[in-house]
Amino acid sequence: MSYYPVKSSDADVNGNMPEVLGNGEKTAKQLLENIAQLHDDVVGLNRRIRRVKSGQVLSSAGAAYDGSSGVTLVNCILIPSSYNAVRITVAHKGGSGAMTGAKMVVAATDDIGDLLNDANEQASKKFVIPYLEGIAKNEVSEEGWHEVTWGGNATFDIADSGDDNLTYATSDVVEISSREIVGDKASKFEGYTPILIRMYAGTDYYTKGGTADTTRASFISEAGPNIVLMCARYGDNVSNLSLMTDTSAVSIGADKVLPCIVEAYRNNSEAISCMTVGDSRLSSASSELVNQEYRNVPFFLKNVATLDNKKLSVLSMAQPGQVSAIYQKRALDYLNTGGYVDVAVYLINTINDGVPTNESINKAKSRVMLFIDECVQRNITPLLITSFPLASGYTEGQLVLLNDIEQFAEDLGFPFISPLKLYGDSVGGWLPTFGTGDSHMTDSGYEALSTELYGHIKVLAC
Repeated sequence: MSYYPVKSSDADVNGNMPEVLGNGEKTAKQLLENIAQLHDDVVGLNRRIRRVKSGQVLSSAGAAYDGSSGVTLVNCILIPSSYNAVRITVAHKGGSGAMTGAKMVVAATDDIGDLLNDANEQASKKFVIPYLEGIAKNEVSEEGWHEVTWGGNATFDIADSGDDNLTYATSDVVEISSREIVGDKASKFEGYTPILIRMYAGTDYYTKGGTADTTRASFISEAGPNIVLMCARYGDNVSNLSLMTDTSAVSIGADKVLPCIVEAYRNNSEAISCMTVGDSRLSSASSELVNQEYRNVPFFLKNVATLDNKKLSVLSMAQPGQVSAIYQKRALDYLNTGGYVDVAVYLINTINDGVPTNESINKAKSRVMLFIDECVQRNITPLLITSFPLASGYTEGQLVLLNDIEQFAEDLGFPFISPLKLYGDSVGGWLPTFGTGDSHMTDSGYEALSTELYGHIKVLAC
């Protein structure tokens, strides 16, 4: 049941909620009252359920751009626990064409290579195939690859849902047991186990993540156990697994990320999970940086957790340049696949919606209330972000509207943070060291924001 009178079916394709806006103040007040009444019960329910929760979610990257297909991608993702089964969700961004005839295999391994990203050296490509005690297992078997099915089918398609829209395909659950890494890398990745994903992207289009401007060696050096290894090879290397081995010619690079979500099932896992929903402030690195585009909020969240001796999986549902209607819809579409995280971080107001007006603020309120409704029904705790400073600051009238967002978030009764108050000056511009001239954050600013968010996440996910 819905906890208040907003249903997913009320929204149009852009996530707008005409019923809420049309019904006026009385409906909005009822929504706030219902949320406040449920808040304590929901948080308590979350805590009871999470003691037995087995699913963990992470994302190798957010969807970035399209590529022509006929290619096989391999990603090695470190799961912050052991696992007994996995379920994979693949994302595809609309605008170029459908994804057709894709297929996938997954495997556990105990050897991920030397991490040096040398495409000419076998030791750097060990993650291309599964290993067990020094023996390659590049075949479908209990100790090798496991075929992934999609509603019982061997292949899957994802339709083109239009510019900027993400559509998801979610696999059946695959029973597979994790392996601990052995050898000289064992201590670095203690408590983390790798999952190998090899996907042939089919015959039309696919979506790939990452950025070609990232220095992989720097990322691996700074990311600790929270790494992703990746490569690509042209052709269908899934139907015939022997066509791709750790001696094959492959392309290794930061733009070979498969935008996917891995749910790794394990009873009594100590890892916690969150997703970030918003714009570039939650997905991009500071414009100050060169070849370090991985230093974004998801990166810092995981690193801050590691320093705190905690394991945190972060699902990035944010993307630069997107209005709130788009990033809200992307997150809701994923939740409607059956996806789950412990905490959902959600940006209420984005500068991508334009300077604040009564209309834009009202729409932002309706969207966050719908998002909270969906989270509450799934026992996910929302963590809200109100709004960010602007490089040039705001007018007096605009600040009145943004202060209304602050009061609205407080009235909702759920935890929230306000970058506008934490990092902004009296006119809503950036305090020194936190912001850049393009209304984004500095590298140290993103680290500060992530530290603030993590302090809430680790409490809310208990």
